[in-house]
Amino acid sequence: MRKFRIDTGESLKSGQCAVCFHKQRREINEALRAKVFLRVVAEQYGMSEAALSRHRKNHMSMSTNQQILERLREKLLVVCAAAEARVIDSDEPDDTVDKVFELIDDFRQEAIQALTLPW
Repeated sequence: MRKFRIDTGESLKSGQCAVCFHKQRREINEALRAKVFLRVVAEQYGMSEAALSRHRKNHMSMSTNQQILERLREKLLVVCAAAEARVIDSDEPDDTVDKVFELIDDFRQEAIQALTLPW
């Protein structure tokens, strides 16, 4: 039996997750996080229990990883802002302050880029 994307009616390619392409993916993820029985979720959203199980095992941790990276980005921005505040309050010459700001900005950009997930 051929699988189709619920949102567009296009065929799913081999290896594509039916849940990830489902138009109610967020609701399905919420149900899975709430530990609703797979049978109930499968019936409600017209999916197989196997597809839901694979999605939970292989893809749900990605959103957790994304949340961790978001918190790391927020902390990074706070640390950079604190460093900039200390430099502003220092008695260093203007050219030194400018160089430190440039270094902090370079660090901020490189760190945010490094903390970006590929998906």
